[in-house]
Amino acid sequence: MTLNEMAYALAEMQEKSDDYAFVERMKFTVINHRALLIRRDVDRNATISNQYQQSFLVEGFTFHDLSDSERSSTAIPIPLRLKNSTGITRVQGEDSGTLYYPCTLESLAYMEYSKFSSNSLNYFISDGFLHLYPCEDDRVRVTGIFQDPREVPGYQGDNSEFPIPADMAQQVLQSILSGEFQIQDPNNNQVDIESQK
Repeated sequence: MTLNEMAYALAEMQEKSDDYAFVERMKFTVINHRALLIRRDVDRNATISNQYQQSFLVEGFTFHDLSDSERSSTAIPIPLRLKNSTGITRVQGEDSGTLYYPCTLESLAYMEYSKFSSNSLNYFISDGFLHLYPCEDDRVRVTGIFQDPREVPGYQGDNSEFPIPADMAQQVLQSILSGEFQIQDPNNNQVDIESQK
């Protein structure tokens, strides 16, 4: 299912499929409801479905004086805020295959004294940039769940597959209908997306 399919299904229910501004607002609404439902699902199930996740390559790191780390040359998309972590699920060297483990800027000062983490490769996000400490790769692959999938490098556009399982797409639409539009479908509170095409 694509973002356009979901947005236009909602717009057609309101008889506004020709209203470009309304369709764009529906896309924004779908993205926000997706984030909310994913957060609830991860909190409830303690697992992260691969269907939520996106992956992209970060290239080019420069030394950052304030954190004594290597900082990505470009900002990364905003990860989804989860209960016990950020939405980043994996940071791995593209060529070396080495894994980087999450940490915080505050914990860096103590890592060298820990027998468990003094030799580990770590990452943290500060001000929208990915930091590696120590940095052993020029290119890393970042995998995770991001607030707006459209901001992730490599996103193919609103007519490409949207990172959400089909059952959750149905929940997103129903959530918007019952909340935003105050519409309830009498048939088991389900909206048939296929009939809206």
